[in-house]
Amino acid sequence: RWALWLDGANTVVESMIVRGASPLVVDDDATIRSSTISSSSRAAVIVASDSVAVFERTRIEGAGPPNGAVVIFPRANVTLSESRIEAGLASGVLCIGASLRVSGSTIASSGEIGLYAELGSQVTVERGSLVTGNMADGIEIRSSSLVMRDSESSMSANGDGLWLVDPVSAIIERSVFTANGGWGINCVVNADADQCTENTLSLIHI
Repeated sequence: RWALWLDGANTVVESMIVRGASPLVVDDDATIRSSTISSSSRAAVIVASDSVAVFERTRIEGAGPPNGAVVIFPRANVTLSESRIEAGLASGVLCIGASLRVSGSTIASSGEIGLYAELGSQVTVERGSLVTGNMADGIEIRSSSLVMRDSESSMSANGDGLWLVDPVSAIIERSVFTANGGWGINCVVNADADQCTENTLSLIHI
């Protein structure tokens, strides 16, 4: 049922390759470094509620719906550092009421949304992260918080760039939105919630 289940405190895994039809599950506190995790038919990584997971220099590939390549459940705390996430037919990262930090990482080539967060999630995208080539939105934030900063962080060549739907808060600083097929940034419902400064926007629909 599961390719690998990590349920011990302070687990560290390095230079691991996990391939198959089942996901890797983090169900406590784990750090995964310099590894490749891929799934042919469902989510590649599941982070269970209340767990802490750090992925460093790791490639994560998920094939198809209904799940994303990385699925993060409520109250979990996840860091993607210098990693790459691709999702085939599904979303790259699905964050459900959790905390997510994307640092120096790439979320690319997803068949749906690159990064989707809902239900009070707290998302930070920083340090030269790249969200690119996703068929739908690059990032979609629903009733959640977003901080996107760093002059090297960019969102490009997605179906749409950033969608904010009733955001709790959104701070976007020194980021680049370019060559997205639809909106660069679109905020709906609670339009006063976002603060955008020092951004470069190009080739978007206004």
